[in-house]
Amino acid sequence: MKLQYFLIIFLLISPTFTQANIDTLIAEGNKFLELNQHSQALSTFQNVLQINPTSVKANFYLAVAFFNLRDYTNTIKYSETAIKLDKKFNSDIYNLQAQALDSLGETKEAIKIYKKSQKIFKDDYQTFYNLGCLYFRIEKFQEAGDEFANAIKINPNFPNAHYMLGMAKSKQYKRVESIIALNYFLLLEPKSDRSEIAYNQLRKIFRSNSYREMNKGNVYISFTISELSSEFAPIYIYLNFLLNVERNMKTDAELFAYYTEQFFTKLNNINDRDDEESVWWSFYNPFFTSLVKAHQVETYCRYISQSVDLTSQKWLEENQ
Repeated sequence: MKLQYFLIIFLLISPTFTQANIDTLIAEGNKFLELNQHSQALSTFQNVLQINPTSVKANFYLAVAFFNLRDYTNTIKYSETAIKLDKKFNSDIYNLQAQALDSLGETKEAIKIYKKSQKIFKDDYQTFYNLGCLYFRIEKFQEAGDEFANAIKINPNFPNAHYMLGMAKSKQYKRVESIIALNYFLLLEPKSDRSEIAYNQLRKIFRSNSYREMNKGNVYISFTISELSSEFAPIYIYLNFLLNVERNMKTDAELFAYYTEQFFTKLNNINDRDDEESVWWSFYNPFFTSLVKAHQVETYCRYISQSVDLTSQKWLEENQ
């Protein structure tokens, strides 16, 4: 009789005991991952699967460990298993699988996985961003820009998306959109290597497509058909006339602030808009319009130029 009671009690507590073992092993495996000890992590998570072959976490973390070891075949194997066990486990498993597929040259399949994840995890900005980066790498810049814009709508404070949106639009020779996105990136990340790249890109864009004939004062202007047919056509035209004000400006900082204020003032005055819900009108325009109306453009320009302009750094220190 005592033996029967013992067996009943053991059967009742053994699932809890096993789960506790699994949780402990997974915690140990994660520590190995954090320490970049991937072989030990693999061994630990494989021990979990010996206890419970249907552990979603173990399959997921095995995929992570194999990815870190650049074993993309096994990454795909274990990520697929995890997804089959629980397709709503998390978005990371889809991102991992897509990146592994892309690394093996299966780019079309990777895109399918990203889009599958987007349908399930509609608020995961990282998935939209990652797909945008894939499109950017294969030079599908319009599609890349669309994905970066989607990421921004979900998380407006994600600097990477603004930066890459600006670069994607620059690759498409869409100067206005590039100026808008790179400006907001610099607001979020004013001090970094990328900040210097973004700021210099803005200065380059402001001066592009127009030049003054030496010693004669004539200004020559060129446009593309896509610029003139764009909803931003009035700004494209205006940008090319801004060069005329250079002679009246004392410093590069003053000139940049003037360009920026005029640019965002003109942006707000555009009435013929293709899509009011686009990130350009629903997110960027209200912010920069409020900046102009508050007469804070100079302060803003000093702030975003501090990575490359020593005078701006000094100005900010003196005007804190």
